[in-house]
Amino acid sequence: SNQALSWATVSHGGITATMTDSTNTSVKVTLTGPAVTDPNQWVSENPDRVDRPSLPQVFELVGRDSSGNAVVKYGFELKQWFVHSGNNEKNHSSAESWCNNIGYHLPNIRDLTNGSCRGLNSEDDCNGVVEATPSSPDPWFRRHIGGGLFSEWGMVEDYVGANFPGLGSGAGGTWTFKYWTQDIVISTQRFFYVNTRYGSFSPDTWNYSTRGGGLCVYP
Repeated sequence: SNQALSWATVSHGGITATMTDSTNTSVKVTLTGPAVTDPNQWVSENPDRVDRPSLPQVFELVGRDSSGNAVVKYGFELKQWFVHSGNNEKNHSSAESWCNNIGYHLPNIRDLTNGSCRGLNSEDDCNGVVEATPSSPDPWFRRHIGGGLFSEWGMVEDYVGANFPGLGSGAGGTWTFKYWTQDIVISTQRFFYVNTRYGSFSPDTWNYSTRGGGLCVYP
C-alpha cells in the first residue's frame, strides 16, 4: 500500500507505546513509563520512590488502513524497565543506594551489553562474569535483541527526551559516560562499570573513587 497507516496507542502494566511519524514504510515507536526527570532528584541521596511497571508484558502494535483493516502487526515482549539519574555521577555505593531508594536495583553487566569481557580485561578480572548471550566477539556491543539495553537500543544518548548523557568526567579529562553494575571482580572486590557508548566494561581501578551514572533496572 502507498498510504500511511494509523496506529492506536497501546498500554500495558504502566508502559505506553505511542506511534508517530507514520509513513507507508515505517513508523516511530516511543515507549514511555516511570522515569526520574527532576535534576534535584538525580542528585538527591533520598530520591522519591518510582512506580515499578508490571513486567513482562507483550505488546502488539497494529497498523490499520483508512478502512480500519489491520495491514501490519508487530509484537514484542518487554521484560525490563530502566530508570536513571541523568548526568549525575556517583561512586558505586551511592549509585546502589539511589537505585534501592527508588525501588529498583543496579543492573548486571548482561542487562546492559553483550560485549565480551576478555580482550579489555584480564582472565582474573573476568572470572565469574556472566556475559549476555550470544556474546560479542570483541569488547564492544553488537546489536541484538535480548543482548542488553545498549545492544538492543544502540547509542542511548541519541534518544531525545530520554536524558541519557553521552559524556562524563574521568581522570585526566572527559570520557564516554559509564554506568555502575552489581558485578564484581572476585579477587579484588572491585565493581564493574559499563561504557554507554560502546558497551565495553571494566572494573573500578581508581582506588574506589571512580564515578559513574546511576542506571537502575526492574525487575
